[in-house]
Amino acid sequence: MGALQPKMEAIRAKYATKIKNDPNARLKMNEETMALYKQEGVNPAGGCLPLLLQMPILIAFYNLSPTRSSSGTRRSCSGSPTSR
Repeated sequence: MGALQPKMEAIRAKYATKIKNDPNARLKMNEETMALYKQEGVNPAGGCLPLLLQMPILIAFYNLSPTRSSSGTRRSCSGSPTSR
């Protein structure tokens, strides 16, 4: 993505003034950006995929943490309930 940044900035600069006046300018800018992604072989959703794969594991670790009890009240490390 670092190599694409100058090209993406050029696209944004090209449409910066047109977006406010032309309702189709944002659509054209997005189409040009997607064409750049396709040309360079970049998947724009590639940044989300690792996070989506890790989320169930992170949620499971959170549910196993000792600061939560089965009743859902927060407990301190000593086991006594804490006030909010």
